[in-house]
Amino acid sequence: ILVLGGVLYYFSMRASVPAAQPVSNAGLVAPSEKEITFKVLDQGAGASEIAARKNYAFYNAEAFATFWKKVHGEKGKPVPNVDFNKNYVIGVFAGEKPPAAAISVTRIVEEGDKRSVAIRIAEPKEDCASKSKANPYEFIVVPVSDHTGLSHTDERTKVGCD
Repeated sequence: ILVLGGVLYYFSMRASVPAAQPVSNAGLVAPSEKEITFKVLDQGAGASEIAARKNYAFYNAEAFATFWKKVHGEKGKPVPNVDFNKNYVIGVFAGEKPPAAAISVTRIVEEGDKRSVAIRIAEPKEDCASKSKANPYEFIVVPVSDHTGLSHTDERTKVGCD
């Protein structure tokens, strides 16, 4: 009788359990990622003193002004005013490239304790012959954050010759 009771209990419970249902992701929350707005401060192709692919972050006016003059020369564009209490400046440099090349920040996101900067580097196709060189750069202004890490990803694209 005890065994018969166990068998009946098993089958009665099994009948009340619904068939497997597909699992929906609707109730799940993706890791928090916050997009950060930024403003392009300056861009160009004449950063001849920066011959390698490099990124810089400037957290005070003195360091930024020194570097700005390195890119634009002493008598070039005047150093723009940036409120370093609220913002900082990121400079991205493509290095020495053919003249049709360009570099730009496309997106900045915060996730966890870091900021990640997405950078697009557009380079001319291989069949674009040119003996001259350019040194593309871009400066952007970004709000100050207490996120301690700053990383980047590069996306490379090919463009026409001109």
